This record gives sequence, C-alpha cells and structure tokens, in this order.
Amino acid sequence: MISKLNLSFVVFSLFASAATQSQITDAPKDATAMSLVQSCLSSMTPGSSATDQSVVVVATLRLYGDQNIDFPVVIKSRGSNLVRTEITTKQGMRIFILNNGHGLIRYPDGGLRYLSEENTALQRANHIPFFSLLSEFSSKEVALEYVGESTKDGAAVNVVALSAFRGATVEEQKNWMNRTRAYFYLDKQTGYLNSISYPNYAENDLNVVENFEVKYSQYKQLNGFLIPTQQDTYSDGHLFSTLLVESIGPVAPLQDSNFKFSE
Repeated sequence: MISKLNLSFVVFSLFASAATQSQITDAPKDATAMSLVQSCLSSMTPGSSATDQSVVVVATLRLYGDQNIDFPVVIKSRGSNLVRTEITTKQGMRIFILNNGHGLIRYPDGGLRYLSEENTALQRANHIPFFSLLSEFSSKEVALEYVGESTKDGAAVNVVALSAFRGATVEEQKNWMNRTRAYFYLDKQTGYLNSISYPNYAENDLNVVENFEVKYSQYKQLNGFLIPTQQDTYSDGHLFSTLLVESIGPVAPLQDSNFKFSE
C-alpha cells in the first residue's frame, strides 16, 4: 500500500516527467551534417569573414511570364539576417526588408505588407551563399539534419536540411521544423552551395504551399566574395525569376535604419 506521502511523490514525479518532455531544448544537430556545412562554408569564405559584414550587391532581376521583365535591383545586407532589397519599378521603388526572420514589403504608394513568419523564419542573405542560413548552422534555434547523397543537375551532392526550431513544447518545435524545413544541396566536387529548396506558403492560407528552388551557377570571385552570378528561382518546377549579379562589394557598416520596418 502506498502512503499518502509516497503517493504525492509519485504524482509529482509523473508531472515533472511530463514537464521535462515539453521543455524547450537546443535544436538537434547531426554530426555528419555539421561537418559538411563547415566544409562548405570554408570553401566559400569571403576575404572578410566577419559575421556582421555589410555588403551591397547590384543586380538585374528578371521575371518570366508572357513577356519577360527586367528590374534593376540593389540588395543591401549586414551579416546574414539583415537584408534590404530595393527593386526599381515603373511605379517607383519597391522595398523588401528582412530583419531577424521577420519580413515586410513596402510598396511605392506607401502601402505595407507584413509577411508570414513561416516564409521568413529561415530567409537570410541567400544571394550570398556564405551568408545563407548555412552560416547559422550552430544556432540553438536552427535544427540541422543529414539527408544523404544525391545528384542535382548532373552534379553529385550531399543534402542537409535546416529548419526553424522554436516553440514552448516539443510538439510545437516539431511543427515548426516540419513547416520550415529547407534542403541545401552541397556540391561534392567544388564544395559550393549548388541549390536550396524550401516551402513557400500563401500569405493568407498555410494549407496552400508551393515548392521554391533556387539554383546557383556561374560562381565568380568579385571583390573578395565568391558569389553565383546567376541565381534561378523555380516555383513548383517552373522557372519564375533569375537574379543576374553585376557587382558586389563591402561597404561601411550599414545603419540599423536601413532595416527598420518604419521610416
């Protein structure tokens, strides 16, 4: 027979065990994936590998449709998670701001649209592969998995998956990982990032999702940066856009005001 004291202890232990299972822990990291990512980053390290490096990229963005349209683009970034993209359109400047996993579009008429965190949680300065999410593989808020070996457009690749790791319970953490899992394809021969694929959700309905894939090619050394000068984005297998990089260079530290959501 269990005494009242012992019964209380047993009940407490059961609740304590359940609480422990739901506590936040650091994101899981696969050792093989960590080694592969470190090797990839090493092969793409810029002349200045400061994690808060300010960089400006000048490019042309080509959108495909019945008639292809080219837009002048300037992308300003500081480190991996502060990005300001300025697209010149006939109506004026359209600005996309990414700030630590939160995103906003500012339209030429002054209108604003805040973007779903499911779409922005893992977005980084992906146009510069060294400053992509790979650079944050050791973060306690980024899960890292080894998927295996494969081929991509004829190239042998290693595949790793990164996802957002957040939430107050184990279930929430798993849900975030499942919703945001992005696959990174690492070229075995060059060591460079070959491509990234990730889910893109409709802003008003998380049940509507398409697969985005960015393919990197024409890598060049420009002003100390190794950058793919052609970056093709596909939506569910159809070519959607191409970013053609014209120049890249380090600049004096960009001020916080560049990445604020309000003017």
